[in-house]
Amino acid sequence: MIASPRTPTGPYSLKSADATHDPYPLYHAIRACAPVYFDPQLERWLITGYREVASVLADQRFSSKGAARLSRPGQQADHSSTHTEPGTQPDPERPPVQTKLRNLVNRAFTPRPVDPLRPRIQELTNGLLDKVQASAEMEVSSDLAYPLPVAVITVLLGAEVEMAKQLRRWTDTSVACLAHPSQHQRCSTGLTAA
Repeated sequence: MIASPRTPTGPYSLKSADATHDPYPLYHAIRACAPVYFDPQLERWLITGYREVASVLADQRFSSKGAARLSRPGQQADHSSTHTEPGTQPDPERPPVQTKLRNLVNRAFTPRPVDPLRPRIQELTNGLLDKVQASAEMEVSSDLAYPLPVAVITVLLGAEVEMAKQLRRWTDTSVACLAHPSQHQRCSTGLTAA
């Protein structure tokens, strides 16, 4: 049987300094108390129990299309259609929009346009690795896995790699806007100021 969603009792904060330094004791406490719960600080559902995670992964209602309709505790879930109304934002995960986006991206990342960039990609990779070598520590996600593709995409777009930071700010702002549509005005300001 799957645990019912609830908010854990206790001072849980995934943003605390202790959790940032060593999150595993906090993960254990959350899993023991409430394997399925809504974190109000993150405004996200966290699913930490093995059975619960396996159940969610097998349930199509939790696909990326359905995730936007998840509700907060005590609120009614939105079971409305995923079809967009005329004049609204098209769903990038539904044809024909998805097909167009996929075709555009697929053309950009075929061997033909990427192969000539191989030396530049190696140079970018070496530069990112050189930055962390002195500290003898590396956070793979933030030090390599995120900045490298952004830098490569910037080069593929024909911009200088220095524009990668600007592209990252625009991307982060856009993602935040999509995650919180109610913040539209703030997001618009963030994109024009970024």
